[in-house]
Amino acid sequence: MVQAGAGMAAQARQAAARGHLVVAGGGYGTVNAVASALAGTGRVAGSVSASFYALEAFAPVRAALKDYQPASERSLNHPYFNNASPCTMLIDDVETLWKRIAQSDDWSQFESKLAHIEQMAAAYHLT
Repeated sequence: MVQAGAGMAAQARQAAARGHLVVAGGGYGTVNAVASALAGTGRVAGSVSASFYALEAFAPVRAALKDYQPASERSLNHPYFNNASPCTMLIDDVETLWKRIAQSDDWSQFESKLAHIEQMAAAYHLT
């Protein structure tokens, strides 16, 4: 995970070298996806994180990834990357899921979250 602030470029280079997810200020995607966006494949304009990528705070990450080329467009075309936001499991997410279950035995949001997690896993070739 790449955090905004001091050392962002170094963290981005380390994350890129390992092919890890780049997450900062609401932006997300694999290093491959970010490299594709920055390589001018046209993906950045349509990205849910386009405004983030354009921020001056993201400049060190752009600089760190400028020499990278996407490994493959195959992953980037997965429907997961067209979602409005990344799959998260923040405390607020868990509390919302649990509230519905505890109050009305409603497991629908939990099942929806599991489906979103499965979609993310498939997009990252983890299944």
